[in-house]
Amino acid sequence: MGKTISLDDMTVITTQAKSLSEKQAIDRIIKFAQRFGYSYMDLAYHAAFPLVLTPDLLYRIWATFLPEIPWTTVSDVLLSPLCREVSYELYEMDLSIRNILLKELREDERFGLARMNELAGFLTEYVAVQINSSNPDEQDIAEGQNWTALAHKLLRQFLIWHKWEGRIYFELWP
Repeated sequence: MGKTISLDDMTVITTQAKSLSEKQAIDRIIKFAQRFGYSYMDLAYHAAFPLVLTPDLLYRIWATFLPEIPWTTVSDVLLSPLCREVSYELYEMDLSIRNILLKELREDERFGLARMNELAGFLTEYVAVQINSSNPDEQDIAEGQNWTALAHKLLRQFLIWHKWEGRIYFELWP
């Protein structure tokens, strides 16, 4: 059975039966950063947002958000120990790795919650056609991706409402 994480961590139930320990996840991330450098980490942060990845989706994330880094970064992320292939051209990150990378994306002043909001909008647009696919597997994946984007958008609205109510005293979005 998958593991459920709180909404503010922006993660959902995963297909993995057992996740890596936090230490194992950190070790994999550090080894990846040491091997490829920190510009590759930027794409890894972004790759953690969708529930699952395809080469097409990650190339579009790269082209939309990080075109200044090498295009080969896409295959390096997908084929690294940060991801595992779950089906033909379908990859997922271990839950522990994903949580750490999402936290880094959220806390990185270059990206932050504003970038997560951009990723949510991007992901919604990306899966819009796939949701109506005649392939039920493609539909299921698209619906999961759409729920990920929706969860982020609802969290954002909730935080804005609480801020408006005077309960949150820091700026979340520009």
